[in-house]
Amino acid sequence: MQPQRGFISDVGTPQRASYSTASPQRAQMAYTSPGQTGGYATPGGFGSPQRTQPGGGGGYQSSFGYSGMNQSPAGGYQSAAGTAYQSPYRQQYGQATAQMGGMSLGGGYGALPSPATSNPNFAAFGVGAAATAQRAMVSGASAGGGTAQRAVVTGGGGQAPGIAAMQMQVQAQPQVEPLVPVVARAQPAFQPQMPTVDFATLRLPDGTAPESKLVLNDYLTGQISQLYERMGKPAGASPSPVVMLNAAVTSSNVQAREMGLRIGTHLTSDATNQKYLAQTVLLPSCIQTLNPATANDSIIQFAVMCVCNLSMQEGNGKLISQAGGVQPLAYLLWHQNPQIKKQVMWALSHVLKDENSRPVFRDAGGIGGLIEIIGSSPGAELELIALKVLALQGYTKPDKMEIFRVGGCAVMAQLLCSDNAEIVKLAMWTVANLATERSQLEHLRNSGALPMLVQLLGSADPFVVEQVAITIANLAINETNCEVLREAGAIPKLVDLMSRPSDTLVFKTIGALANMLVNERCQIALVQSGGLQKILPLLSSDKPPIRGKAALSIVNLTQHNDQVRKFIGLAGAVPSLISLLSTADFDCAVRAVQSIVNLALNPQCLMMILDTNTVEKLVALLACSVPELQESALLALFNLSQSDMVQDQIRQAEGIPRVIMLLAHPKPPVQLHALKLLSNLALNGKNRAMMQRHSEVMSKLQQMHYSPIPLIKSEAEVAVKNLSFPVEQSTEHRTVNTKMQDLLAKRTAVEEGEASASASSSIGVSEDIDAITPEKELTEEEFKAKEEKYHQKRMNTSAEILVTERSYVTGLDTMVQKYMLPMMAEANNPTGKKPLLTPEQVRNIFSIAETIHGYHKMLLDGLEARIGSYDENMTIGDYFLTMSDFMRTYTQYVNNYNIAVEVLDQLEKNPEFVTFLRELTVNGIKGQKLHNYLIMPIQRIPRYVLLLTDYQRRTRQDHPDYKLLGEAAEKINTIANYVDERKDLFEKARHVVEVDHLIRNIPGRFEKTVVAPGRIILKEGTLEMTSGGSVYLFLFNDCVLLTKEQPNPDAEVPNAPADTPPSIFSFINRFPLKAINFINHPDAMQTRFMFEFRTLEYSFQLMASNASEKNDWVKIINEAIKNLPNVRIEK
Repeated sequence: MQPQRGFISDVGTPQRASYSTASPQRAQMAYTSPGQTGGYATPGGFGSPQRTQPGGGGGYQSSFGYSGMNQSPAGGYQSAAGTAYQSPYRQQYGQATAQMGGMSLGGGYGALPSPATSNPNFAAFGVGAAATAQRAMVSGASAGGGTAQRAVVTGGGGQAPGIAAMQMQVQAQPQVEPLVPVVARAQPAFQPQMPTVDFATLRLPDGTAPESKLVLNDYLTGQISQLYERMGKPAGASPSPVVMLNAAVTSSNVQAREMGLRIGTHLTSDATNQKYLAQTVLLPSCIQTLNPATANDSIIQFAVMCVCNLSMQEGNGKLISQAGGVQPLAYLLWHQNPQIKKQVMWALSHVLKDENSRPVFRDAGGIGGLIEIIGSSPGAELELIALKVLALQGYTKPDKMEIFRVGGCAVMAQLLCSDNAEIVKLAMWTVANLATERSQLEHLRNSGALPMLVQLLGSADPFVVEQVAITIANLAINETNCEVLREAGAIPKLVDLMSRPSDTLVFKTIGALANMLVNERCQIALVQSGGLQKILPLLSSDKPPIRGKAALSIVNLTQHNDQVRKFIGLAGAVPSLISLLSTADFDCAVRAVQSIVNLALNPQCLMMILDTNTVEKLVALLACSVPELQESALLALFNLSQSDMVQDQIRQAEGIPRVIMLLAHPKPPVQLHALKLLSNLALNGKNRAMMQRHSEVMSKLQQMHYSPIPLIKSEAEVAVKNLSFPVEQSTEHRTVNTKMQDLLAKRTAVEEGEASASASSSIGVSEDIDAITPEKELTEEEFKAKEEKYHQKRMNTSAEILVTERSYVTGLDTMVQKYMLPMMAEANNPTGKKPLLTPEQVRNIFSIAETIHGYHKMLLDGLEARIGSYDENMTIGDYFLTMSDFMRTYTQYVNNYNIAVEVLDQLEKNPEFVTFLRELTVNGIKGQKLHNYLIMPIQRIPRYVLLLTDYQRRTRQDHPDYKLLGEAAEKINTIANYVDERKDLFEKARHVVEVDHLIRNIPGRFEKTVVAPGRIILKEGTLEMTSGGSVYLFLFNDCVLLTKEQPNPDAEVPNAPADTPPSIFSFINRFPLKAINFINHPDAMQTRFMFEFRTLEYSFQLMASNASEKNDWVKIINEAIKNLPNVRIEK
């Protein structure tokens, strides 16, 4: 967020505080690969990831109820699926998910049933995905280029998700990125991969060959030897069993290959053999057999079985990858044989545990193959297995982009409404991970997944609901997604979930709400659904993550809607937020500060904040060691320092020395906010005097003048100029004149129209000072009476100067705070909706109003000190002389005024802007319109001349102030003369704007407005047409506009405003003066009082009512045509 600055003039610009809102904050919850080792959280979900405790037989008992591998009495292993397999060695084989397949996902999935195969010894596998602890990267920038923050979140378990606070530049509506074309899923070409390791030379750590450790019985040894002999190999050579078996597997004889692979499935079903066979040449030989071009389905199936068995041993997945097995397995996902697909996926469930194999699998088209299986096998067993393998693949950015590319997003969306609970879980897991890819959120929306997600918020499965909440939090980063989710009813469902007893679910739910609440409509929906009453108590939660998310929700809730701010304040949020300022949780404290900044925009909430010790706590935060918290505290003090009471509180809490110390902070954002706050504090005379006595201030500011950061450099210049403004010495030590204070109170009442007529007549004497009669001619009583009358007149006039200055500063304050800042906030609207105006338009309307406001705050500060302690020797002329140098910047405001009026006129043609402006007007003083405030600075300068001249008349010539008042009035009069010269043009330009509002029915070929810089109305009135009827003619300095006057229907409405124009004007035609041939007809019988406009296409003969009226028209028209070369109209 970037508070607005005033214009930097040559003579010094005071920096006045802008109410800056804390930026809306959305965090993205990211996922890492679910196949990585991760911990399961205990119920409650907070704290670091924890490993679950071992189960009865070495398995893992998870918090979701998954029972791991249990050892059977016979010494074998009973699979989690409960299926025992009899091997030749009378051992029961089966690998539970916890041991071989990773950890179960969510509620835990047991081992899958064994594939139907003729081999009774084929092992069973479980495929699962571990719920790993995740970290969420919060992207976006603060006003000064803030750094993205990180917060720990979870996938299916682990720590609770976090949406880290951030400060971002207010943005315009985000542009929707074009959809990435979906590539049709097609089977890739088979590309055999060469082994990267020489398996023939592999040796164990003790130097022996791996095959020496194999467990072989006589039966298998005999089978291998017989097969070797049948192949015509000499038995006398006695090679090792592995060499003989490998010869069969690589044989060109189909029967030998199939038999060799059958024997291989028996060998690889033993756990010891799995460990050592994978380090022999048999592994790459089996992999090379996986080519459908050179092997039949039976051979491929047995080869897959061998690879699958070998993959079960921990560490073998890496060896399979090194042997070139990933690409053939990925290719076989496209095989027509469902059984081969199933076995390939079981093998991949182990191979993909090796992280290095995953990119190879993706590049080989493996993800596309899995999506093809999922999309073409609805409700089948293959669909479930493929979903589990896809979960093991992991979700790196390239993986997610590949899923989007092959159309996986739409496939997953369809699975969300499946009747199979396991499929919904796995699909939800995938969708949750896809939602972390911010650039592709449109795919998820277009897939139709969002309404399905909202429906799943009602699921009875806590895991699914938590994943949906995380997904919604990420989807809500996109404004359009917020709208879709809101329309689908997400807000009430999320609000209901906050009543659940699960802290983890509440945490993730309020995280989703916090992101959605950046959207203004979602804010209103939350209030209407009673969600605020559930969020506010969470500010006092004993769980820091929940407390932090509640504070973040308040930050986003208080962004734009003032009624929501008021509602939150009345609901009791302010005390809870202020209590968080003292918490040791710095992230939570930062969000509390940001919420306070936003709530302070509402007058009622501001009073609640100022009625507490908030300022003292914020000043204390400046001494903390957390830069983000220091920056937020500076911003809050910066905005609150609009109030003079807060300025005094900051000084009394010893905040000024702390702000000065932060000028040397190593973090540029902290330096910048310290500079801004210092400039604001310098507007107060007492604060400015304290700073000027501080020895280090100017030296630090001079150093910052050479900062390489342009914004810091310019802000340092602002601070120096503010500090250079003179300080009235009596500001700190003054004796209050009670008589003057009573007079000021009466004069203020008159200014506000609250005093009686008698009170008004008792002050403000207008006669000049009478000549003072020599003392010897007056009695003592007469002399005292004369002196008292003299001082009373001076007091009356000085009181008028002070009271009118107070009123002027109040008006400037209203213009800046009640109009300019809300309009700038609307222009910088970060919610994504199209703003009603642009920041450039706001600057064009208000020009340097904020700068002028700052000048006069300092002038008023000095006048309060001097006039408030009035004595007979008091002078104010010298103060106005100094101020006259600063008043030269008024010329810039004056020169811009015409542009301001025209820009505002264009904006007022939008009914939505008119409604917006009307709401702002309600907050203004006495409901005055913005135009009344914009003209104030132009009206004020001439009044200074009158006030100072009047005050000089009431001052004796021998008084030290007499000459000073004359000099000040003369210098200010120079500026006033310039303003007067421009004033007539302003009134004429304003009249053009008023007329523009009344013109109707302008055809499309004409410009829709008559307003243009430099265009004024020279004359207007009703004229008769020789063809019959009448027209209302507007003569501009560059064109002629013909209209038909009609009654204004708005004026006929009951209780219509008194200033409603009685007429409107229907457009007839418009011609540029340079294209017109003007003819002044003689006053003959046929052409009496007539003149004519001719163009190449049209001719209009018009008649005035008398000779005098005709002469006026002719004279002004001729002068306008004559002056055309000097007219400059900007289109």
